[in-house]
Amino acid sequence: MLTQAATNDRSHDLSKKQSSWAKPHSVLENLQGSVEKLSLTLSALQGSVELLQPTTKDFTRLKHVMSFQRQYDLVSEKDIKSAQSQIAQDIRPQIDTLLSEAESVMAKLLSEEQTLEATVEKQEEEMKHQQLKVNEKQRLENLHHRAGDEDRSKIDQASAEAMRRLKSLKLKKDGLIRTIEDRAEEIEKKEHQLYKLKQDTKRMQQRKQNAASDGTAQESQYEIRKRQLTAELASVELKLDQKKKMIQSKRRSTIGSIGDGIMSESKKSRRRKLVEADLDNTLGNDGM
Repeated sequence: MLTQAATNDRSHDLSKKQSSWAKPHSVLENLQGSVEKLSLTLSALQGSVELLQPTTKDFTRLKHVMSFQRQYDLVSEKDIKSAQSQIAQDIRPQIDTLLSEAESVMAKLLSEEQTLEATVEKQEEEMKHQQLKVNEKQRLENLHHRAGDEDRSKIDQASAEAMRRLKSLKLKKDGLIRTIEDRAEEIEKKEHQLYKLKQDTKRMQQRKQNAASDGTAQESQYEIRKRQLTAELASVELKLDQKKKMIQSKRRSTIGSIGDGIMSESKKSRRRKLVEADLDNTLGNDGM
């Protein structure tokens, strides 16, 4: 059906092309039409090849199968039984010999099995004894190892404790060294301060001594000055007394002379007060 439809389509296309060729065309148009027709024929051939491939694919096998000829023969049941009995008679002695040989081999194998079982049992017992010995050794070794581990753990604990104590002692030692260094620095500072205080006290004592010596010297100077001034005052008083006596001797006869004497005494007292004030001022200035 597909081939007929394809052929019908092709014939229809060819009729269309023939009708189109009836018209006058140029060379290029004719060539284009021939190319299209050629492509259509190629596509039609490709479709026919695709349709033939599935139908002709099994031809070789069919040819090979058809070359064989099968023949079937019929055999009676009596012939089959007679053949079976003949075969049994022929094979029976061989089977008997094989069975006897198999029985002897089985007996040998059984004896060997028994001997092997006995040896295996002995070996198992020996292995058990050896395993027990090995287990005992391992147990003892484990006990020794445990004891050693316990001892080691104790030793490790003791060493760790000793290391902790050593570290704590080192820390204490470092702390004591620091405190000693701090105390030594404080002592040095205190000694330096004490030395400064001693120097200051010495300087103060020297200053006091110098001040005392200066004071004594000043006091001695003051006393000398005071003595000089008192001597001068005494000489002045003597001179005044002499002048007073002279005035009194000259003016005894008259009242005017008495008034003059009184005036002279008042002047004398005034002069004496002025001299004492000057003396006090000079002493104060020397003290400053």
